[in-house]
Amino acid sequence: MTYEELLQILYQAKQEERGYNYSECERLCNVVFQAVEIEKLTEDEQQSLRTRAFHLSGNVSCRLHHYSLAIEKFNRGLEIAIAQNNRNGQAGLLDEIGGVYWCISDYPKALEYYHNALTITEELGIQHDIAKVLADIGLVYMDIEDFDRSLKYYQRALAIAENEQDKSSITIYLGNIGNVYGALEDYNRCLEYNLKGLTIAREIGNLRSVSAKLSNIGIAYRKLNDYSMSMEKILKFMFYLYF
Repeated sequence: MTYEELLQILYQAKQEERGYNYSECERLCNVVFQAVEIEKLTEDEQQSLRTRAFHLSGNVSCRLHHYSLAIEKFNRGLEIAIAQNNRNGQAGLLDEIGGVYWCISDYPKALEYYHNALTITEELGIQHDIAKVLADIGLVYMDIEDFDRSLKYYQRALAIAENEQDKSSITIYLGNIGNVYGALEDYNRCLEYNLKGLTIAREIGNLRSVSAKLSNIGIAYRKLNDYSMSMEKILKFMFYLYF
């Protein structure tokens, strides 16, 4: 198989992962691992394929809650990316490792890896990736109840998404900011951001985001003792969830 054909296999593996078909994703990654040992590829091609395959295989392990194995796979990919001076690959893998540490509530480690990923993404200047890592950091600070810092990072992520006119990300970050205000018991601001996010989610047809925003809005109205509005939003949430 050629390098391009093996890249196509990894692309298919990514689609399988996104479709929650983890066993097939893992199988396709193993096809690539085996192929790089026998096919006539350049050293750079072999290492590039291995990096991508370790990244995808690590994602599968993380989704299956095999966190130690996920970290092992991500680190193997990271070692290759560093050796190749593959800065984009390094940033992605550092971000993934940070995500694993977030999953196991090791927040200092999560922040360490996320900040390292942020340094590289800012160096590369890929705005969507910068915003994603900023939001990841905001989530960690949200979890440790450092709400001021959480807002700071979420607002930076939102500003980038708005500048890029990335509506899918905008609605996510608006909801994140709304949730921080909800945690601060500032329910009016919680409503403000979730309502903005709801408008955009409806505009782009993101039903999952619509249902999440409606749920958040219903909870905020309940906290404000506006039970009629709370019930209306929760019923709409149920409609989007099941229909």
